[in-house]
Parts: sequence; structure tokens; C-alpha cells
Amino acid sequence: MKKQKKSKKDCNRSNLPHNRFEVFFDCIKQRYDVLALCGILILISSIPFVAIKIFSIMAIQNMDSNEISQFLTISSLIEIPLTLLIAVAISGCVRVIKRLIWAEPIIFWFDFKEGVKQNYKSYIATTAILSVLNYLNSLTYSTLDSSLINRIPSLIFITIIVPISLYTYSQSAVYNEKYSKLLSNGLLIYIKTVPISLLFSLLLSSVQLIVYIPIISYQIIAWVLVFFFLCPMYMMAWLLYSFNKFDKLINQYQYPEIVGKGIWSNEDNENNIWFEDNLWYILKILAHSMMTVVL
Repeated sequence: MKKQKKSKKDCNRSNLPHNRFEVFFDCIKQRYDVLALCGILILISSIPFVAIKIFSIMAIQNMDSNEISQFLTISSLIEIPLTLLIAVAISGCVRVIKRLIWAEPIIFWFDFKEGVKQNYKSYIATTAILSVLNYLNSLTYSTLDSSLINRIPSLIFITIIVPISLYTYSQSAVYNEKYSKLLSNGLLIYIKTVPISLLFSLLLSSVQLIVYIPIISYQIIAWVLVFFFLCPMYMMAWLLYSFNKFDKLINQYQYPEIVGKGIWSNEDNENNIWFEDNLWYILKILAHSMMTVVL
């Protein structure tokens, strides 16, 4: 049985998190073991995907340009079903992390399995859409000349497709809605939250820069750090931010019982649950971590 740590000070209301910024660091401090276990599962699920990435980079070193293009087209196509395996692992972990930030009891393996049952369909569908569009985007990028039109598909993908998909992921963790409803809600919420949602999208998209690391061993280390360490942190930060927006745009009208869930406010004041001012600090930490991994 795990030995329980004894707190050096009494637990009272003033010591509990009063906004989602505090929830983020409280979860890291108090329950990093849960986040680490999520990271391990996501890392394990990513092994086939990373293996294909590394094999492809090693294989093209002695090929000419035409062979490289053909080989990467095939390997990128193979990567699509492998991303779905990662999506299944994340679908289980997202329930665990949701319960963590909502200060609910966690039975890890039970909650992980329930999360997979609850979320796997929407997570697989969303990830499949992202993977196929990213694949088509890469084909477009390789066939067009280096002009402004060459950048348009990538811009659409990063500025529209990814943010809406992120909201679809986080909605699935909370609401039992049709997939079309999740997508339409995602679009409407994104329109009202463009700046910070776009930053999350850019941060997620920056993972693709790992393939440009020149040393293979460093690439492997970078992928391990991304899936084991950064992925759970990113998921928690995104859930906290999107739950914040759900409270403001959806929950206060339809689900008042979950408004501000996991937060212990001293006052009945909605402002206590918004944390945009401090979110920049969390994003800065995640961005710095990503740039450290890549560079």
C-alpha cells in the first residue's frame, strides 16, 4: 500500500485552490503520480508511431529526392492508423485528468477504462480527421511551389481545424452529445476565444518540428519527453482553459451544477474561476518546455 504523506499544515479552505491557475499547480504538486501514469500509457501507445517516424528518417538518408517523396508519402499514410492508437490512450487519460482537476476520487484503472468507453469514438473520429487532413496538407505542401498559396492549407489547418478539434476533445470529456453537435459547438466557442485557443493550437502543432532535429537519438529523447511529460501537462492546461469557457458559455445556462467544479472560492463571485491573466504563465512554461525539447 502506498504510504501517505502527512501534511505539515492543517488542511482548510484557505489552502485549497481558488482558481484554475492554482488547480493546475496543485495537481502537479499533489498528484503528479497520476499525471506520470497517464504519461506512461500515452508514451507506450506512441511507440509504433515514433518507430515509424524514426525509421523513415533513417531510411531516406541514402535516397534521391524522388524516392524520398514516394517513401515519405507511404510512411505518412501508415502513421494515420498509428495516431488512432494514441487517441485511444488519451481518451482514457482525459477522464482521469478531468476527475483530477474536478477534485473527484480517482480509481485509476477503472476511470481509464471508463474514459475509453466514454470517449474513444469521438477521439478516434477527431484524430482520424486531423491525421487525414494533415496528410493531405503534407501532400499539397510537397507538390506546390514555395509561394504564398503553398502556406494556405497549413494556415487553415492550424488556425481553424486544430482549435475546433481541441474543443471537440474537451467537450467529449464532459458532455454526452452527438458528434456533429460537438463540432458545431467547437466552432462557436472557438470564434469567441480565438487568441488563446490559437496559441494552444500553435503549441500542439509545434510538435512536428521534432523531425527537424538533426541527431536521431535526440529526436527519440524529444518524442519521449513530449508524450510522457508534456502531453499530460498540455491536456490538463487545455481542459482547465476549455472548462473555464464551458462554464461561461454553456454550463451557467444548462449545467449550473458543474460551474467552477474543483475550485474552492471564498466568495460567490464568478470572477474567482476565470484565470486568463495567469494562463499566459502556464502557456509560457509549456512553450518554453517544447522549445527546449525541440532545440
